[in-house]
Amino acid sequence: MEQVTVYEQLTISDWLTMKEKLRLELQNVTQSFVRIGYALRKIDDEKMYETDGCKSIAEFAKKEYGLEASTVSRFMAINREYSEGGYSERLREEFIGYGQSKLSEMLQLPDKDRELITPQMQRSDIRELKDFNRSEPPTGSADDIQSLIESYFHDNKKDLNALYGLAENNHAEDGHIASMGVKEAIDLLNPSGTKVYRKGLYMLFFYDDNVKIKKFGEDAVTHTWGDFLAAVDEIFGPAAAGYHTWERYFGEDPEEKTQKNAQNTEQGEQEAEENAQTTEENAQTTEENDQEDTETVEREAPDQEVEEAGEAKADLAAAMNQPEEIAPAQKTAPEEKNPVFPDTGTGTIVGEPNPLAKPEEAELEAAGQIEPKHKLGDRILVEGVVEMVTVGANKTVNYRIRTKGGKTVWVIEEDIVEETV
Repeated sequence: MEQVTVYEQLTISDWLTMKEKLRLELQNVTQSFVRIGYALRKIDDEKMYETDGCKSIAEFAKKEYGLEASTVSRFMAINREYSEGGYSERLREEFIGYGQSKLSEMLQLPDKDRELITPQMQRSDIRELKDFNRSEPPTGSADDIQSLIESYFHDNKKDLNALYGLAENNHAEDGHIASMGVKEAIDLLNPSGTKVYRKGLYMLFFYDDNVKIKKFGEDAVTHTWGDFLAAVDEIFGPAAAGYHTWERYFGEDPEEKTQKNAQNTEQGEQEAEENAQTTEENAQTTEENDQEDTETVEREAPDQEVEEAGEAKADLAAAMNQPEEIAPAQKTAPEEKNPVFPDTGTGTIVGEPNPLAKPEEAELEAAGQIEPKHKLGDRILVEGVVEMVTVGANKTVNYRIRTKGGKTVWVIEEDIVEETV
């Protein structure tokens, strides 16, 4: 049969009770460490391990309980350092709530530095303090308290802007934080109850009721929050600009500048890509438009050619007082195989003289000297307007007009239609 697990929703009261119970259990674990340490110390001091044929407390604990020598030493040290009177089964009151791991980390700290540790402090912060005490830090980054405060707010941009932004919202005098409520500043800068910052020769500790500053090789000095905020305002007050105080004091954030440059580069690349795409689309549109124009010209060309031919024949008939004969509109030239119109003739076409020619050349053009080399479908570039063109001895053929590149093109439209005397 399948087992079904039923979960009950905790009420606020249940939640508070559970947290307190967990805290007590953790305290009991620490108390257990103290009691274990006390028992091991008693066995060691009275050499009771020899009763079981062991040569040391470490050998006895390993044989009897499977404990390693380092664990045995830590249990005994915790009892020695944190038990009432230094030799009892009870944990000293000031260390209740710390937990065994934190008490173990604190073993290598001097008594004055242990006072800097709170139950809320992270184990990593305790290790930071231990590392700070081992060797003198290099100079040049935070050599005095002012540079320490500057470094802290340089590395915590949001804290500085939020602090002066809050002062501005509270209408503090000239936007300075010295005239705003201290508790508001504490809640903003130290919401968790404990905060640790290390830079150069100093470590900075924030607590609920005070601020402590420790210089390497010296004991920590306690400052009130009021004194600390006054020192902060003395540094940053002249540059107070609400939520932009950090930028006004330190200048542009290098990280933000890098991000901004990256965004600008990305935006520029995107715009270049869009421009390239637009150019390609425009080129495609232009090509399509050119193709449409070409198709339109090709569709309209025959009708235009017929109309122009009719007008030319009408003009010639009027000039010669002959009956007008216009080619029907439906009559079209044969399909052209080459869009380029080469001059396939070598003779001179009868028509109006070339206005650019010399007088003697014009007379020769009017004489109508043409070699009989033209046949149906030929194209000839001509000047002027004619209807019938002489081809060889007493032979004439019909020509039709087309216009190409500003020049008139005559196309032999029919076979020989008339013989002349």
